[in-house]
Amino acid sequence: MVNKNKKLYFIYAFLMLMVFLTLFINILTKYVEEKNKKPTYLDIVAIIKSATNTYATKNKELTNKLFYTNRFIDIKYKTLKDEKILKDDLYNPLTKQKISDDDTIRISLTKNNLINIVYPVKKHSEGYEMFANNLIIDYDKNTDDKKWCNDPYETYKGLFGSTYEGITSSKMGLVFYSKDVSKSGLYYDQNYFDPKVNLKIKKCNVNPSVSKNYKLVYSYINPTNNKEEEITRKITVRKSSYDIIKFEAKLDEKTIKYKQDKIPITINETTRSYIKNEHKYFIINKDGLYIIVNEKNEPTDYEIVGFTSNKIYSNLKCEISKKTVNSDKTKPTNQKILYKVVEK
Repeated sequence: MVNKNKKLYFIYAFLMLMVFLTLFINILTKYVEEKNKKPTYLDIVAIIKSATNTYATKNKELTNKLFYTNRFIDIKYKTLKDEKILKDDLYNPLTKQKISDDDTIRISLTKNNLINIVYPVKKHSEGYEMFANNLIIDYDKNTDDKKWCNDPYETYKGLFGSTYEGITSSKMGLVFYSKDVSKSGLYYDQNYFDPKVNLKIKKCNVNPSVSKNYKLVYSYINPTNNKEEEITRKITVRKSSYDIIKFEAKLDEKTIKYKQDKIPITINETTRSYIKNEHKYFIINKDGLYIIVNEKNEPTDYEIVGFTSNKIYSNLKCEISKKTVNSDKTKPTNQKILYKVVEK
C-alpha cells in the first residue's frame, strides 16, 4: 500500500513538473520573440513623433512662433539627436538604411492649440501658398447674403496680421514653403490688400439666415510668381439651437362636446439642443376657422387642419403643423390627432 502511494506521489510530482516546465518554456519563448522582434516602419514613425512632441513641449520659443509668426515649424531629424532626445540611430525597416539626418519633421498646432506632428513630410515646391480654414458662423435670421458678404470682419475673419484676424481657430493667410527650415512655415507679414497680393472676394453667396454650407471664393496674386490665383473657403452656417426638431400634440380631452368653444391642447416641443418646452394652448373657432391660440387668445406658431366640433362623430382626425421653418428651412413632422365629438 505504501509503495503504491509513493508511485502515485511521484507520478503527480512528475506531472506538476511538466506543467511548470511547459509554462516556463512558453514564457521564455515569448520573451525571446519580443526581444528579437524588429520594429516596423510605423513603430519608427511613432518613436520619431513622440520624440518631436517632447522637443516641442519643452521649447517655449517654438510654441510662441506657432502662435504669432508661423503656421508650422520644420525641424531636421538631426535636431532630435543633437538635443539628445534620441540617442541611437534609427533604421527604416523598408529601406534598411539609417533615418537621414536631413529628414524633415513638421510641428504645428491643432484648432484646439494642441501640438501636432507630421512625419514623413510630403515634398512641396518652394514659395508661398494660400490657405483658408473652414469657417463656422451662427445662424442669424436678420442678416442676408448682401449684408454678410460686404462685412470684411466676416469675410476676412482669421486673416493673419490683419485687423480682421480676431480670436478664431479658423485662420487664413499666405505661408512660405522652403527646404530651409528657418524660413519654412512663416506667414506672409505684409498687407494682403496692397497691389502686391491684392486679396479680394471673387464670389460670395453666404446667407446666415439659411443654415447650410456655402463656398466663399477669394482671388489674390501669389508673391512667388506674381500670378493671380483663387482659393475657396467653406463657410457653414450652423443650425440654430432654438430650432424645433420635434413636437408632440395632444388634446387634453379626447372627447369634445358638440360646438365646444374653447378646446385645451398641449404641445410639447424639443429643440435642437434637446431642451423640452411645454405649451398650454387652446383651439378656438374664429370667423368659421379653427385656430390655435395661447392664454391671451393670441395666434401661435401652430395651425390645425381638419378639426371641427360642429358634428357629432366618434372617429374624427385632425392634423397640426408648425407655421414657421427652422434655420435650415425644415419643419418638424406634422402631428395627427384622433378625437370624437359627443352631445352636450
